[in-house]
Amino acid sequence: MNEIQEKCLGVLIEIDRVCKMAGIEYFIYSGTLLGAVRHGGFIPWDDDIDIVMMREQYDKFADACEVYLNKDDFQLQSIYTDPMTSNGWMKLHDKHTAFIDGGRRKGAMEGINVDIFPIDNAPDNDFILRQRGRVINKINYCYQYRFMKHDKNASLKWKLFYLCIGLIPPWDEMKFKIAYEKYIKKYNKKNTKRVVYFSNANYILKVVPKECFNKTEYVMFEGHKFPAPGNWKKVLEIRYGSNYMTPPPVKERVSQHGTEIIDLEHSWYEYQD
Repeated sequence: MNEIQEKCLGVLIEIDRVCKMAGIEYFIYSGTLLGAVRHGGFIPWDDDIDIVMMREQYDKFADACEVYLNKDDFQLQSIYTDPMTSNGWMKLHDKHTAFIDGGRRKGAMEGINVDIFPIDNAPDNDFILRQRGRVINKINYCYQYRFMKHDKNASLKWKLFYLCIGLIPPWDEMKFKIAYEKYIKKYNKKNTKRVVYFSNANYILKVVPKECFNKTEYVMFEGHKFPAPGNWKKVLEIRYGSNYMTPPPVKERVSQHGTEIIDLEHSWYEYQD
């Protein structure tokens, strides 16, 4: 592991501790799951960790952090704890680090962190699923740019875009975020056979059979055992294709996260000004 990965692992270990204390179920997912299966840990060129929770467990985790989280070293970020966030999902941050990408608004939490995504029900009807995917992808795009830092030197085209997305109701930021969260939970009252983990794009690619999560299987990740979906093979095949065990070409082995400042000894708070 490099130093960034080591810090990320520390955050995951804290999440695991809180979940065990509160009896909450979670799963490592996405590139983290792929790394566990293919590399026994981090994908060498990756610099983050993703986990998922069923929506009910996800909501309980926020409450559990109030009781069990080591608040001296970690801080939970959500639309309710960080009014400046541009993310629609939770993150747990290492309070003693800075991992600043330059696109977040001043005041947003930006430490080494782990992404925590909720899993929600998805429509079983393919036509409705595709239509919903198109809508959510567009809303996500607007959501991200609406709440990110706007470049004062942007072109006229971008300035007009910023203006237009600001006119999308509701105009109150918190009401907008809550309305979006309500929309993505729309199918949770229905007993569907498919689920989707919420992120900021590519909705259709993240839809998997609910039965993938019927059981839990523990996998090794950097010398620790963490929970994974019971049918993790199906999950990886849907997300990355049947040849997921084959690494991509060398030119594609790069981090997907642009970063302006990385500081593993000082908090993002020290960079606010």
